[in-house]
Amino acid sequence: VLGTNPKAGAIADVRVRRAVNYAIDKVAYRDAAAGWYAPSGEVASTILAPGSLGYRHYDLYPSPGGRGDPAEAKALLAEAGYPNGLTLGFATSDSGRHAAGRKPIEESLARAGIRLKVTTYKGNALWEKSLSVPSKRLERQLGQTGWCPDYLGDNARQTIRLQYDGRIDPAVSSNFSEYHNPHVNRLIDRALAEPDQDPRAALWGQIDQRIMRDAPLVPLLWENHSFHWASRVRGWVYDPWTATTDLTAPWLDPPGP
Repeated sequence: VLGTNPKAGAIADVRVRRAVNYAIDKVAYRDAAAGWYAPSGEVASTILAPGSLGYRHYDLYPSPGGRGDPAEAKALLAEAGYPNGLTLGFATSDSGRHAAGRKPIEESLARAGIRLKVTTYKGNALWEKSLSVPSKRLERQLGQTGWCPDYLGDNARQTIRLQYDGRIDPAVSSNFSEYHNPHVNRLIDRALAEPDQDPRAALWGQIDQRIMRDAPLVPLLWENHSFHWASRVRGWVYDPWTATTDLTAPWLDPPGP
């Protein structure tokens, strides 16, 4: 999450946010996360996850091999008035994949001249005491978070709207970057009102890219998970909200222990 509040300091400049996007070594982040949870996954560059209605692959901030582009990041910082780099506040968790990914984020940003002042939180306190609290958001410019679709299919209705519709009160939404773009808001309204799936998908894809031009986030990783089950199991259904099996659905054929 990258802050967009005009009072948030340097991060309010879109050139600084774009520099952060260019700088981060996403492959190193993926590998660090794998060391903790051993997921397989692909580096991310979009808001909508693969499989979502409207998903189209694109990358507005590419780097060689996904390893970051410190030269491009430095050029943007210099253009924004920070030729010698700058220091940004960073909120993250002290455990799990966030803690594992902190080192590659810090190291790759440092190569671009972006130093981080890190504040760590225990567990859900990252959200309860920082990201979800509007009065705390000006204390840091970057915050590490995660998102999973609540459901398969047209999940842009929550993935995009709940995080990037600036008309929803940031105190009760997941708009941790406090992003607000009236043009994007109007496009969201059009997508929500569009009854036909194909035009709606095209709108969601357009909105995804329009938001990324403003760079209120750095997409890092699409996690993949593997599951194993016996041949007797029927009704196995994946639940994206819990990132595991819908335990109300499976049954055995033949029945029995």
